[in-house]
Amino acid sequence: MTNPTPQIGVTRISDPVLPFATAIVGGIFPGKAITVRGKTTNTAESFAIDLCCGLLVQGDHQDDKALHVNPRHLKKKGLFGTGDDDIVLNSLINNKWGAEERYRNIIPEESAFNIRILVLQNYFKIAVNGKHLADFVHRIPMEKITTVFIHGGAKIDVIEFEGINPNPVPTNSVPPIENVPIGDGANLPTADVIIRKPMVPFVHSFNSGSLFPGKSITLVATPKMHATVFNFNIMRGGDYFFHLRVDFPVGNKGSPAVVRNNCIDKCWMTEERNISRFPFSQGITFDLHIQFEEDFLTVKVDGEHFFNYVYRPKIMLEETNVITIQGDLTVQRFELK
Repeated sequence: MTNPTPQIGVTRISDPVLPFATAIVGGIFPGKAITVRGKTTNTAESFAIDLCCGLLVQGDHQDDKALHVNPRHLKKKGLFGTGDDDIVLNSLINNKWGAEERYRNIIPEESAFNIRILVLQNYFKIAVNGKHLADFVHRIPMEKITTVFIHGGAKIDVIEFEGINPNPVPTNSVPPIENVPIGDGANLPTADVIIRKPMVPFVHSFNSGSLFPGKSITLVATPKMHATVFNFNIMRGGDYFFHLRVDFPVGNKGSPAVVRNNCIDKCWMTEERNISRFPFSQGITFDLHIQFEEDFLTVKVDGEHFFNYVYRPKIMLEETNVITIQGDLTVQRFELK
């Protein structure tokens, strides 16, 4: 039996816990496709897929939403009430909903569905269960879209991002993560997620309070053949709760290093560099596991204990709301549970 050919330019997020928000892998451009597959549930009468222009996806002061796809099964209430059994398309601009576009909902209650959003130059082409539903003309420049947010009465099996940007942003030109909202004002979902083959640089944003002792992160990744550096960060907005930087030796110069640190108000603290071994090799896949304890975190690489990192003052684990991965590596799997 031959192995299936891998799909180039396709990234999948499996079994996200709703409500769920994440940066759109690879960015938005004409030809980008986002497919959501799952099943409607009886815990609510509607669910929604939103393409958002920022991380404030809920609350009184939301960021703009370029596209809101909302399949409904709202029952008639009372003798004179009205039901709603449509798929509603809309946008949110300056915290105000625009004119609705309505189409017959062809997704049965408690049934599997497949919603595909294809981004084109002037509009979104939306298909449901393999059938064209509608063309939704852009009301907001598509370049402003950064986040997909899914919430409501559904269980999502997979979110699939498809397409290769013909004009990608170089890794070294990606701006630093700054001013990410924290606390209840953000109203982002919990952190738990399994993401397979995310693109790097990688950003996972979540509601503060989602990380706490007992949680763990598993990262399966491969440094590039000519890798010089990669880093993994757990952040509170622009502050670094935990910064892990892996430096590879370049030629015959320099020594390998694994640097641990934190940063508050753009001020880096004391580095920790002591290691008994350097477990990373260019081109060789590694399995990194982080376990969060009450006062420290433990890091294992390929099943062997590597180091402990004692939490530092001024930032609590429960206050963090962003995880980022950057540098010279490809990621096969990111899991937080």
